[in-house]
Amino acid sequence: MHKEVKCMVCISTRQNTANLVPFMQFDFDIMLLLETDYAKKKNWSSGLSEVLSGRGKQIKRYPLGKGTDLSEMLSKIRELVSDVPTVCWNMGGGQKIQQMALLKVFQERLDIEIQDWACYADPSLRMVYTIQGDRDNLSSTESEIRTEVSLDDVLDVFGLEKRTSNDPLMLWRCSDPDTVPAKDRFRDLSLFWNTEERHRIFEWE
Repeated sequence: MHKEVKCMVCISTRQNTANLVPFMQFDFDIMLLLETDYAKKKNWSSGLSEVLSGRGKQIKRYPLGKGTDLSEMLSKIRELVSDVPTVCWNMGGGQKIQQMALLKVFQERLDIEIQDWACYADPSLRMVYTIQGDRDNLSSTESEIRTEVSLDDVLDVFGLEKRTSNDPLMLWRCSDPDTVPAKDRFRDLSLFWNTEERHRIFEWE
């Protein structure tokens, strides 16, 4: 069934890896990404769009309003999927009230026997959950996350700049150069786990 479903509906969030991981896990073609006004203002979706476009995937972004008016969100989501035969609803992004709107429309479509399903990825457990059922019952199954998401992808999703050099950065600065440990000691992170050294580091500017 999963191979036949090529469209995923999700909500843009600061942690957009919550959308990227299940999208790549199930090899969707199109992401319908709902953006609150705040998500759009913060430009959260640009990195995700860049990663998916680079992989030859489609992403379409739609406004969701403030993301706090349940009636408004339900209207927008219903309209968005009205002509889509089958979708997967990703329950991993956005605030709980926004997820409530997704779940409501998911259930409404099950009630009229549209064969939608839902998913949720838990990166801390490295598991992804598949939620299926009908108007009377839902069940979930779990499987291990096995998607090809690289560190570069994650950095791009978060809009972080990648360094071209692996030379260590100076993390602390001191007004008195004579009190700074030798440069090589900055490379030893075990310093930071030593309580006495850590207190001394925190005294620096």
